[in-house]
Amino acid sequence: MKLSVRLAFVFGIFGLLIVAGIATSAWWLAAREIREATDDSLRARSSILDNLTTIDAGVLAEFGRSPVIPPDVFGIEGSGGQIFDAAGDHLAGEVIGLPVAITDELRAGEPVLTTESVDDRTYRVYTVRFPDELTGPLSDAGAYGVQLYTDVTTEEEAIAALALWLTGLGAGGVALVGGSSWIVGRRLAAPIRDLTDAAEGLTEPGAPSARIEVTRNDEVGQLADTFNRMAAALEIGREQQQRLVADASHELRTPLTSLRMRADFLVSLNDLPDEHRAIIEGAVVDVERLTALVSDLIDLATDAGTPDEEADFRRLATIATEVAERTEIAAGIPITVDGDDSAAVVYPGMIRRAVQNLLDNAVKYGPPDGPVRIKVDRHQITVIDDGFGIPPEDLAHVFDRFFRSPKARSRPGNGIGLAIVKQVADVHGGSVWAENDPTGGARVGFSVAPGS
Repeated sequence: MKLSVRLAFVFGIFGLLIVAGIATSAWWLAAREIREATDDSLRARSSILDNLTTIDAGVLAEFGRSPVIPPDVFGIEGSGGQIFDAAGDHLAGEVIGLPVAITDELRAGEPVLTTESVDDRTYRVYTVRFPDELTGPLSDAGAYGVQLYTDVTTEEEAIAALALWLTGLGAGGVALVGGSSWIVGRRLAAPIRDLTDAAEGLTEPGAPSARIEVTRNDEVGQLADTFNRMAAALEIGREQQQRLVADASHELRTPLTSLRMRADFLVSLNDLPDEHRAIIEGAVVDVERLTALVSDLIDLATDAGTPDEEADFRRLATIATEVAERTEIAAGIPITVDGDDSAAVVYPGMIRRAVQNLLDNAVKYGPPDGPVRIKVDRHQITVIDDGFGIPPEDLAHVFDRFFRSPKARSRPGNGIGLAIVKQVADVHGGSVWAENDPTGGARVGFSVAPGS
């Protein structure tokens, strides 16, 4: 997960918790204040009963002919109430269908506050029992208590609207915190991304000059400055290495060439004894092997990722066929090429070198009379032989520099050929593989990226 996304997620969670806590607290406090004001109003309206000892027609304003309890007796306009008996049935007052529950709390004389809904309206209801000593017409008729109510639909809708408003405000706040954190995270991660890109550049072939512009004096700026100094040291070291290899290659190739010429001259003498000729011819072979080894070492040391040729759009099967025809003549064994139309922009000389190395191994470790097959399929070049294959424990190491299987050390070679194949594949954005063919022999190859 990217740093900017991680910061946005973490601070978004913190923001959500903080905003949710604040919004919930604000809503709870506001709702409590509104509902407590309503409850206090109901308690105030019931205070007329505190000192009431009798109930007569004057208190209820001729309740026997009119069931409405006068607002000036029970409170503010728009509220009402009813008197009920011990069964919870209506005796007097306004009838709107509010239920009456005779609870243990009510029997004990404690007031009961509830919220009820009738006909899509919400009411806050205050129910209290009459004192036992109360006398009068209603008490004689079995009056048990009084239920007062206030329509709180508007207040409850306001509380619900406040919850929605606070929810929307909280969501906006979380989005703002998350977005701000993402922007800050991107700004903080920008120099790290630059450093990563520059570090990846150091791994590319050709020793690029990777540098980062230092525009700050904090820890990130110090890291960038340290990286620049490290990159400069690496560049100097690589230049010195290439210069050393170039000088060494000249010093090595010159005496080897001279030695090869002298050996060839001696071999060409007609009066040379046969035993001497065999020794000199063996020396020629050793010089050739040493020359090839020096060339391979120079290629590895100077990094095959810096080709000295121009890239060209080529059909891979055509290059493979050219190398196969030349090797077939030199090795004297049949080599077939089965290729598709895969083509890419490649360095032809490097591809030839890689295919040649694969063919050399196939000829060396395959049967003396071959055959060797080359398969080109979807930008992959695979060389297949019918030899004894590769030991399973060696499959993961065959492309390592100077690696030679114990079973192959009796044969000529230096363990560099497949390492060069891997270099060529890396330069062309491809990969390498080695496996044993189920029918016998080995399948070793490499690929190039279609757009390489």
